[in-house]
Amino acid sequence: MINPELKMALLKTKLCKHLELQELDMLLNYSRIIIFNAADMLLQQGKRSDGVYIVMTGAVSVLAKVIGVGVINLATLSDGDFVGESGLIVDPVSAVSVIAKIETKCIFIPNTYFAMLGVFSPETKHKINVSLIENVLLHLQMMHSKITQVMHQSKMLSISIFDEVLHSLTNPKKITLESAMIQVDQLQRLDFFRLLSEEDFLFLLQYMDLYDAPRHCPLIKEGEKTADFYLILRGAVLSSVRSGGKAAKLSVLSPFSVFCGMTFHEDMSMLIDFTTCEHAIFLKIPAEKLAQLKNTKIDIWYYLYDAMCRSWANLAQAADKLDIRLHSELYNR
Repeated sequence: MINPELKMALLKTKLCKHLELQELDMLLNYSRIIIFNAADMLLQQGKRSDGVYIVMTGAVSVLAKVIGVGVINLATLSDGDFVGESGLIVDPVSAVSVIAKIETKCIFIPNTYFAMLGVFSPETKHKINVSLIENVLLHLQMMHSKITQVMHQSKMLSISIFDEVLHSLTNPKKITLESAMIQVDQLQRLDFFRLLSEEDFLFLLQYMDLYDAPRHCPLIKEGEKTADFYLILRGAVLSSVRSGGKAAKLSVLSPFSVFCGMTFHEDMSMLIDFTTCEHAIFLKIPAEKLAQLKNTKIDIWYYLYDAMCRSWANLAQAADKLDIRLHSELYNR
Protein backbone atom coordinates (compact mmCIF):
# COMPACT_ATOMS: atom_id res chain seq x y z
CA MET A 1 0.00 0.00 0.00
CA ILE A 2 1.35 3.44 -0.96
CA ASN A 3 2.30 5.64 1.99
CA PRO A 4 0.50 8.97 1.32
CA GLU A 5 2.89 10.91 3.57
CA LEU A 6 5.88 9.55 1.67
CA LYS A 7 4.29 10.30 -1.70
CA MET A 8 3.51 13.90 -0.78
CA ALA A 9 7.01 14.35 0.62
CA LEU A 10 8.66 12.94 -2.52
CA LEU A 11 6.55 15.16 -4.78
CA LYS A 12 8.02 18.20 -3.03
CA THR A 13 11.65 17.16 -3.55
CA LYS A 14 13.98 18.25 -6.34
CA LEU A 15 14.72 14.56 -6.94
CA CYS A 16 11.31 13.94 -8.47
CA LYS A 17 10.78 17.10 -10.50
CA HIS A 18 11.57 15.34 -13.82
CA LEU A 19 9.67 12.07 -13.10
CA GLU A 20 6.38 10.89 -14.59
CA LEU A 21 3.70 9.46 -12.25
CA GLN A 22 4.54 5.83 -13.07
CA GLU A 23 8.21 6.51 -12.39
CA LEU A 24 7.30 8.09 -9.05
CA ASP A 25 5.21 5.03 -8.13
CA MET A 26 8.22 2.78 -8.80
CA LEU A 27 10.38 5.01 -6.60
CA LEU A 28 7.79 4.79 -3.82
CA ASN A 29 8.12 1.01 -3.76
CA TYR A 30 11.80 1.35 -2.82
CA SER A 31 11.69 4.41 -0.53
CA ARG A 32 10.97 4.67 3.16
CA ILE A 33 10.84 7.29 5.92
CA ILE A 34 13.47 7.12 8.69
CA ILE A 35 13.42 9.27 11.83
CA PHE A 36 16.78 10.08 13.46
CA ASN A 37 17.10 11.35 17.01
CA ALA A 38 19.55 14.12 17.89
CA ALA A 39 23.17 12.82 17.67
CA ASP A 40 22.19 9.83 15.48
CA MET A 41 24.58 9.23 12.57
CA LEU A 42 23.36 9.15 8.95
CA LEU A 43 26.81 8.77 7.36
CA GLN A 44 30.15 7.88 8.94
CA GLN A 45 33.45 9.21 7.67
CA GLY A 46 35.43 6.40 6.04
CA LYS A 47 32.38 4.17 5.48
CA ARG A 48 30.24 3.65 2.38
CA SER A 49 26.64 4.82 2.25
CA ASP A 50 23.81 2.40 1.47
CA GLY A 51 21.78 5.06 -0.33
CA VAL A 52 20.59 8.67 -0.47
CA TYR A 53 18.80 10.56 2.29
CA ILE A 54 16.53 13.55 1.63
CA VAL A 55 15.90 15.70 4.71
CA MET A 56 12.14 16.26 5.20
CA THR A 57 12.25 18.07 8.55
CA GLY A 58 15.00 18.80 11.04
CA ALA A 59 18.71 19.51 10.48
CA VAL A 60 21.98 17.60 10.20
CA SER A 61 25.62 18.61 10.67
CA VAL A 62 28.31 17.73 8.12
CA LEU A 63 31.52 17.03 10.05
CA ALA A 64 35.08 15.96 9.22
CA LYS A 65 37.67 14.58 11.62
CA VAL A 66 41.14 15.94 10.81
CA ILE A 67 44.35 14.59 12.33
CA GLY A 68 46.00 17.23 14.51
CA VAL A 69 42.94 19.47 14.42
CA GLY A 70 39.93 17.51 15.64
CA VAL A 71 36.40 17.67 14.25
CA ILE A 72 35.57 20.47 11.80
CA ASN A 73 31.94 21.51 11.22
CA LEU A 74 31.69 22.00 7.44
CA ALA A 75 27.98 22.67 6.91
CA THR A 76 24.42 22.32 8.16
CA LEU A 77 21.77 20.74 5.93
CA SER A 78 18.03 21.09 6.39
CA ASP A 79 14.66 20.59 4.65
CA GLY A 80 15.00 19.42 1.04
CA ASP A 81 18.77 18.85 1.14
CA PHE A 82 20.37 15.59 -0.05
CA VAL A 83 22.79 13.50 2.00
CA GLY A 84 25.04 10.93 0.31
CA GLU A 85 24.27 11.74 -3.33
CA SER A 86 27.94 11.81 -4.39
CA GLY A 87 28.43 8.34 -2.92
CA LEU A 88 25.57 7.06 -5.03
CA ILE A 89 27.18 8.32 -8.25
CA VAL A 90 30.82 7.38 -7.63
CA ASP A 91 30.47 4.91 -4.71
CA PRO A 92 33.40 6.20 -2.65
CA VAL A 93 33.83 5.99 1.09
CA SER A 94 32.37 9.09 2.69
CA ALA A 95 34.86 11.91 3.31
CA VAL A 96 32.58 13.29 6.04
CA SER A 97 30.25 12.24 8.82
CA VAL A 98 26.64 13.46 8.88
CA ILE A 99 24.90 13.63 12.27
CA ALA A 100 21.39 14.75 13.21
CA LYS A 101 21.42 18.03 15.17
CA ILE A 102 17.81 17.61 16.31
CA GLU A 103 15.11 15.03 15.59
CA THR A 104 15.25 14.70 11.80
CA LYS A 105 12.90 12.96 9.43
CA CYS A 106 14.40 11.72 6.15
CA ILE A 107 13.37 9.89 3.02
CA PHE A 108 15.80 7.03 2.34
CA ILE A 109 16.32 5.62 -1.18
CA PRO A 110 18.67 2.58 -1.31
CA ASN A 111 21.46 2.06 -3.81
CA THR A 112 19.74 -1.13 -5.01
CA TYR A 113 16.98 0.98 -6.59
CA PHE A 114 19.47 2.98 -8.64
CA ALA A 115 21.35 -0.16 -9.69
CA MET A 116 18.06 -1.66 -10.90
CA LEU A 117 17.25 1.49 -12.89
CA GLY A 118 20.56 1.28 -14.74
CA VAL A 119 19.50 -2.09 -16.14
CA PHE A 120 15.75 -1.75 -16.66
CA SER A 121 15.04 1.97 -17.02
CA PRO A 122 18.03 4.09 -18.14
CA GLU A 123 15.72 7.02 -19.00
CA THR A 124 14.41 7.19 -15.42
CA LYS A 125 17.93 6.84 -14.06
CA HIS A 126 19.02 9.74 -16.27
CA LYS A 127 16.20 11.96 -14.98
CA ILE A 128 17.21 11.25 -11.37
CA ASN A 129 20.89 11.73 -12.21
CA VAL A 130 20.07 15.20 -13.56
CA SER A 131 18.45 16.13 -10.23
CA LEU A 132 21.24 14.62 -8.14
CA ILE A 133 24.04 16.19 -10.13
CA GLU A 134 22.38 19.62 -10.00
CA ASN A 135 22.72 19.32 -6.23
CA VAL A 136 26.34 18.13 -6.54
CA LEU A 137 27.22 21.10 -8.76
CA LEU A 138 25.54 23.56 -6.39
CA HIS A 139 27.60 22.02 -3.58
CA LEU A 140 30.74 22.34 -5.72
CA GLN A 141 29.87 25.98 -6.38
CA MET A 142 29.51 26.61 -2.63
CA MET A 143 32.78 24.78 -1.86
CA HIS A 144 34.58 26.76 -4.58
CA SER A 145 33.47 30.00 -2.92
CA LYS A 146 34.66 28.77 0.51
CA ILE A 147 37.99 27.55 -0.86
CA THR A 148 38.78 30.82 -2.65
CA GLN A 149 38.03 32.78 0.52
CA VAL A 150 40.41 30.59 2.53
CA MET A 151 43.06 30.82 -0.22
CA HIS A 152 43.06 34.62 0.11
CA GLN A 153 43.80 34.24 3.85
CA SER A 154 46.47 31.56 3.43
CA LYS A 155 50.23 31.91 2.92
CA MET A 156 50.20 29.94 -0.33
CA LEU A 157 52.79 30.98 -2.89
CA SER A 158 51.47 32.98 -5.84
CA ILE A 159 51.77 31.63 -9.38
CA SER A 160 54.89 32.98 -11.08
CA ILE A 161 54.62 35.20 -14.16
CA PHE A 162 56.56 32.53 -16.08
CA ASP A 163 53.97 29.88 -15.19
CA GLU A 164 51.14 32.21 -16.18
CA VAL A 165 52.76 32.92 -19.57
CA LEU A 166 53.45 29.20 -20.13
CA HIS A 167 49.85 28.43 -19.19
CA SER A 168 48.54 30.88 -21.78
CA LEU A 169 50.82 29.96 -24.71
CA THR A 170 50.60 26.16 -24.96
CA ASN A 171 47.78 24.52 -26.91
CA PRO A 172 46.79 20.91 -27.73
CA LYS A 173 47.33 19.63 -31.28
CA LYS A 174 44.93 17.35 -33.16
CA ILE A 175 46.57 14.08 -34.25
CA THR A 176 45.59 10.75 -35.83
CA LEU A 177 45.37 7.32 -34.23
CA GLU A 178 48.14 6.15 -36.56
CA SER A 179 50.59 8.88 -35.47
CA ALA A 180 49.88 8.06 -31.84
CA MET A 181 50.33 4.33 -32.59
CA ILE A 182 46.88 3.53 -31.18
CA GLN A 183 44.74 0.80 -32.73
CA VAL A 184 40.94 0.99 -32.80
CA ASP A 185 40.67 -2.44 -31.17
CA GLN A 186 42.92 -1.20 -28.32
CA LEU A 187 40.46 1.59 -27.64
CA GLN A 188 37.49 -0.74 -27.74
CA ARG A 189 39.05 -2.89 -24.99
CA LEU A 190 39.29 0.08 -22.58
CA ASP A 191 37.03 -0.12 -19.53
CA PHE A 192 35.35 3.12 -20.57
CA PHE A 193 34.01 1.55 -23.79
CA ARG A 194 33.48 -2.05 -22.65
CA LEU A 195 29.73 -1.74 -21.97
CA LEU A 196 29.07 -0.38 -25.47
CA SER A 197 28.18 -2.65 -28.37
CA GLU A 198 30.64 -2.66 -31.26
CA GLU A 199 28.14 -0.68 -33.34
CA ASP A 200 27.74 1.99 -30.64
CA PHE A 201 31.49 2.14 -30.03
CA LEU A 202 32.24 2.76 -33.72
CA PHE A 203 29.42 5.32 -33.89
CA LEU A 204 30.78 7.20 -30.86
CA LEU A 205 34.33 7.10 -32.20
CA GLN A 206 33.21 9.21 -35.17
CA TYR A 207 32.38 12.04 -32.75
CA MET A 208 35.74 11.91 -30.94
CA ASP A 209 38.94 13.71 -31.95
CA LEU A 210 42.41 12.70 -30.76
CA TYR A 211 44.74 15.36 -29.32
CA ASP A 212 48.34 15.58 -28.18
CA ALA A 213 49.18 18.13 -25.46
CA PRO A 214 52.51 19.12 -23.90
CA ARG A 215 53.05 19.58 -20.18
CA HIS A 216 51.41 22.66 -18.61
CA CYS A 217 48.85 22.87 -21.44
CA PRO A 218 45.47 24.35 -20.38
CA LEU A 219 42.49 22.27 -21.49
CA ILE A 220 39.65 23.95 -19.60
CA LYS A 221 40.13 27.31 -17.90
CA GLU A 222 38.21 28.53 -14.89
CA GLY A 223 35.49 30.97 -16.00
CA GLU A 224 35.04 29.45 -19.46
CA LYS A 225 31.60 28.44 -20.66
CA THR A 226 32.44 25.08 -22.19
CA ALA A 227 30.86 21.64 -22.20
CA ASP A 228 33.54 19.67 -24.05
CA PHE A 229 34.09 16.05 -22.99
CA TYR A 230 37.61 14.62 -22.40
CA LEU A 231 38.89 11.05 -21.98
CA ILE A 232 42.58 10.81 -21.05
CA LEU A 233 44.48 8.03 -22.83
CA ARG A 234 48.07 8.81 -21.78
CA GLY A 235 49.66 11.20 -19.34
CA ALA A 236 47.94 13.11 -16.54
CA VAL A 237 45.80 16.20 -16.01
CA LEU A 238 45.73 18.41 -12.93
CA SER A 239 42.46 19.88 -11.67
CA SER A 240 42.85 22.97 -9.51
CA VAL A 241 41.17 26.07 -8.13
CA ARG A 242 42.80 29.36 -9.18
CA SER A 243 42.11 32.64 -7.45
CA GLY A 244 43.98 35.85 -6.70
CA GLY A 245 47.16 34.68 -8.40
CA LYS A 246 47.22 31.44 -6.36
CA ALA A 247 46.43 27.84 -7.29
CA ALA A 248 45.27 24.97 -5.05
CA LYS A 249 45.41 21.40 -6.35
CA LEU A 250 42.18 19.40 -6.32
CA SER A 251 43.27 16.12 -7.94
CA VAL A 252 45.47 14.49 -10.56
CA LEU A 253 43.52 12.64 -13.25
CA SER A 254 45.30 9.57 -14.60
CA PRO A 255 44.80 7.69 -17.89
CA PHE A 256 41.20 6.64 -18.66
CA SER A 257 39.77 9.37 -16.42
CA VAL A 258 36.98 11.59 -17.76
CA PHE A 259 36.35 15.30 -17.21
CA CYS A 260 33.96 17.80 -18.71
CA GLY A 261 32.73 21.39 -18.57
CA MET A 262 29.77 22.25 -16.33
CA THR A 263 27.57 24.37 -18.57
CA PHE A 264 24.97 21.63 -19.05
CA HIS A 265 23.41 22.93 -15.83
CA GLU A 266 21.96 26.40 -15.33
CA ASP A 267 24.55 27.98 -17.62
CA MET A 268 27.31 27.63 -15.01
CA SER A 269 30.73 28.99 -15.84
CA MET A 270 33.60 26.59 -15.31
CA LEU A 271 34.75 26.62 -11.69
CA ILE A 272 37.78 24.38 -12.06
CA ASP A 273 40.97 24.69 -14.09
CA PHE A 274 42.23 21.58 -15.97
CA THR A 275 45.86 21.59 -17.13
CA THR A 276 48.17 18.79 -18.23
CA CYS A 277 50.82 18.05 -15.60
CA GLU A 278 52.76 15.86 -18.03
CA HIS A 279 52.66 15.12 -21.74
CA ALA A 280 49.17 13.79 -22.51
CA ILE A 281 47.09 12.24 -25.28
CA PHE A 282 43.32 12.40 -24.99
CA LEU A 283 40.06 11.95 -26.87
CA LYS A 284 37.75 14.96 -26.98
CA ILE A 285 34.11 15.41 -27.94
CA PRO A 286 33.32 19.11 -28.59
CA ALA A 287 30.15 20.51 -27.03
CA GLU A 288 28.36 20.81 -30.37
CA LYS A 289 28.98 17.13 -31.16
CA LEU A 290 27.71 16.15 -27.70
CA ALA A 291 24.51 18.04 -28.49
CA GLN A 292 24.21 16.10 -31.76
CA LEU A 293 24.64 12.80 -29.91
CA LYS A 294 21.88 13.76 -27.50
CA ASN A 295 19.53 14.21 -30.46
CA THR A 296 20.63 11.20 -32.53
CA LYS A 297 21.78 8.45 -30.10
CA ILE A 298 20.13 8.96 -26.74
CA ASP A 299 21.46 5.68 -25.25
CA ILE A 300 25.04 6.77 -25.96
CA TRP A 301 24.24 10.19 -24.51
CA TYR A 302 23.02 8.52 -21.28
CA TYR A 303 26.26 6.53 -21.21
CA LEU A 304 28.39 9.66 -21.56
CA TYR A 305 26.26 11.60 -19.08
CA ASP A 306 26.81 8.90 -16.44
CA ALA A 307 30.56 9.35 -16.94
CA MET A 308 30.20 13.13 -16.63
CA CYS A 309 28.22 12.73 -13.40
CA ARG A 310 30.97 10.58 -11.93
CA SER A 311 33.59 13.17 -12.88
CA TRP A 312 31.60 16.03 -11.30
CA ALA A 313 30.94 14.01 -8.15
CA ASN A 314 34.67 13.21 -7.90
CA LEU A 315 35.42 16.93 -8.17
CA ALA A 316 32.96 17.67 -5.37
CA GLN A 317 34.63 15.03 -3.19
CA ALA A 318 38.05 16.51 -4.00
CA ALA A 319 36.77 20.00 -3.14
CA ASP A 320 35.53 18.76 0.26
CA LYS A 321 38.97 17.30 0.98
CA LEU A 322 40.72 20.49 -0.15
CA ASP A 323 38.47 22.59 2.07
CA ILE A 324 39.34 20.37 5.04
CA ARG A 325 43.06 20.59 4.21
CA LEU A 326 43.02 24.38 3.89
CA HIS A 327 41.11 24.80 7.15
CA SER A 328 43.65 22.51 8.81
CA GLU A 329 46.55 24.62 7.51
CA LEU A 330 44.92 27.81 8.83
CA TYR A 331 44.32 26.13 12.18
CA ASN A 332 47.96 25.01 12.46
CA ARG A 333 49.60 28.36 11.64
